[in-house]
Amino acid sequence: MGTQFSAVNQAVTKTLVGDIMKSSENEKAIESASQSASSKRIDRKKLLVTVFSSLQGLEKCVESSKKMMVRDLTHSKELAESLREQTSIINKMRRAANKLQLQIAAENWNEATRSLQIFYGLRKMVRPEIMSTFQALANKNSAIPCKKNDASIH
Repeated sequence: MGTQFSAVNQAVTKTLVGDIMKSSENEKAIESASQSASSKRIDRKKLLVTVFSSLQGLEKCVESSKKMMVRDLTHSKELAESLREQTSIINKMRRAANKLQLQIAAENWNEATRSLQIFYGLRKMVRPEIMSTFQALANKNSAIPCKKNDASIH
């Protein structure tokens, strides 16, 4: 039973890491789109698909991290707080993506560019932390607590 659970856990981890790697490939597309969002030539549908798929990849990673943390209760309070902060930032990203969708529909290009820059800035800020938290939990490592101004090390 233990090896079956371990094999399933490894398969899920491998799938999520693959999804996340695809998400990082979209990072360049998001950055270039944010630089040219004021142009009407951009493919609106492709932009929104890229933004929302990137967001979904991060949401899956955070949710999987929460599930792994619940299964293994040996993790610190700092890790639980980090996951709460990550969830809060993901929620802000979701709001920015939803605003972006509405602004593109209304062809409000200045506000659409601003929303895309907010989304991309939040993503660039939180993605490394989400990835390192997920990797630490998937490898059954504990996160090393750090101070607010320190970088996260796992």
